[in-house]
Amino acid sequence: MKVAAINIQRGFLTKVDVIEQFLLEENIDVLALSEIDTMEEDILPSIQGYSITRQLGKKTRVIMVVKESLRYEVTQYHGSLPCVVINTEQSTFATVYNDFTGGEVNPHLQLCTMTSLEVKEDLKRMKGQKG
Repeated sequence: MKVAAINIQRGFLTKVDVIEQFLLEENIDVLALSEIDTMEEDILPSIQGYSITRQLGKKTRVIMVVKESLRYEVTQYHGSLPCVVINTEQSTFATVYNDFTGGEVNPHLQLCTMTSLEVKEDLKRMKGQKG
């Protein structure tokens, strides 16, 4: 399975042709896109051979583009961050976005950072125990 993630830095509706070309040339199965910046009422263009899942909310910040031949389910996320989560038979994929414009650290990101640091410390301890 080939997976990719791109921050397209806004303008999804004007970049869809380039994104479609990338999907086809690279044979991507799952593509997470951030900074989509479309509104809920905007109709997302279709990409042949792929389905698009957008986050819930008035402004779309993230989407997941998935090859139609891949069986998956969408897990609804109702937190404060723009997020799309899909589950395949083998894996779970998520794309989450935070623009850091408020000057405050989002508690969800703080938790992720703490968890990441805890994992790194656990790995160091495990390496030390092996000898």
